[in-house]
Amino acid sequence: MKSSTFEAHHIGAVTLQQIRCFSAVAGRQTYRGLARELGIEQPAVSRAVMRLEEILGGKLFEPRDRTRRTAFGEKVYREAGRILGMVESLKLLALDEAGKGRAAGVVTIGTKSSFAETLLPKLIGRFRAKHGRASIRVRCGSGDDLIRMLQAADIDLAVSHRRPPPDGVAFKRLWTFPRLLVMPKGHPLAGGTITAGKLAAASLILPSRNSGTCIEIMAILSKVTTAERLKSFIEVTSSEARIRYAAAGLGAAVVDGSARDIIPASLAARPLPARLLPERDAGVYYSTERYTPQSVIRFMEAACGFKPSQT
Repeated sequence: MKSSTFEAHHIGAVTLQQIRCFSAVAGRQTYRGLARELGIEQPAVSRAVMRLEEILGGKLFEPRDRTRRTAFGEKVYREAGRILGMVESLKLLALDEAGKGRAAGVVTIGTKSSFAETLLPKLIGRFRAKHGRASIRVRCGSGDDLIRMLQAADIDLAVSHRRPPPDGVAFKRLWTFPRLLVMPKGHPLAGGTITAGKLAAASLILPSRNSGTCIEIMAILSKVTTAERLKSFIEVTSSEARIRYAAAGLGAAVVDGSARDIIPASLAARPLPARLLPERDAGVYYSTERYTPQSVIRFMEAACGFKPSQT
């Protein structure tokens, strides 16, 4: 009985400051940057993390790398996110109760660079119309990177193309887009039937070679042209840049349908036939394992049109 009482008191010594310090460092924030943000000395951050390890009775970081979480540290990191999320939600509720509406909050969104140029501004605009004081942070990465960041709680949400979500992650479809072919209006591909043979004969401006769209196109064209010909296409990562290359007369650009709004009227834009490249779903990924902060729920409701189930 005495031991149980001691353990309960021992665990109760954990402070929010310790949790904040650990969570930030585990999320790859530097000790120096965190100390400056919290208005404390850098050694105080280290002491807070070490004290949390003592209280919890386990190592949170690998001995040789104080930014790499141990298996125990991963579990604590997830729970720390839940705790800090609930604290944020309480603050937002208090602001609402005080009649200060449009309460502040922070939402960190991960997305592909092409979506950061096209889809994300629309979502953020819808959210800001209802919650103007909220802070938005955007991080860009590949589809795989976004899922890893979401699982590590480095981002709250990921906006990307659909792929099978891993355990603990859910996907909500928001859009379905064709792939578009963008070129000057006098280009041979601006009219008539688009075939694999015509694409193979044209000067194409494609996404990077490791992208899903480029891999699909190469698989189609490899059936109707030579391997040497496949090496002659222009590869450009950004959708906006590919459109500019097309406007400069360098060829026909393949872009996602999400980029339609940034295609100038001087260019022709045609959907690639579904028999060549099927349409792609895109939407939002979110964690089903962590507590969802109120600010994130509000973003989903205002920007995405749905409310996730709480965890």
